[in-house]
Amino acid sequence: MECDNRLAGLYMDRLMTEENIERARQCGLWDYEESKVDIRLLRMAEAFGVYMGYANDREYLSVGQEVIVRTADMAEGISPNWLSYSEAAGMIAYLMETYGKDMVFANSKDVNRLETVYGKSFAELYHEWGKWNIQKLEEAGIDVDTLAKLY
Repeated sequence: MECDNRLAGLYMDRLMTEENIERARQCGLWDYEESKVDIRLLRMAEAFGVYMGYANDREYLSVGQEVIVRTADMAEGISPNWLSYSEAAGMIAYLMETYGKDMVFANSKDVNRLETVYGKSFAELYHEWGKWNIQKLEEAGIDVDTLAKLY
């Protein structure tokens, strides 16, 4: 399998078992022409699953460098340190598209300032990002209903 990014390629080679390739095909993540999965869409799909609660009760490494088991209760009072790496990358993309790259980079060092900078709580931004992520998946031709059934 070929991938433009060497580290992403190593990750994909390990991740893409025949079963996972079939799942990628079922929900539209597979690029038949290139014979590979679009890693950006894959990460968005992973984040979709976490956001929607399909990954509840599963362990993951958070951006806070802790192994966490996501629960349904965590979604309401979500903390920046509880995000999966896929969620964090998606939120940064959302903030950059919505508020501009310069604003995001100028204010990225202190997550405690999010409400001051964006005028919204982290939970509000998180839920806005979740809706944005679903919209972006659908715009890319991903069938989110099929994707949801694969979790």
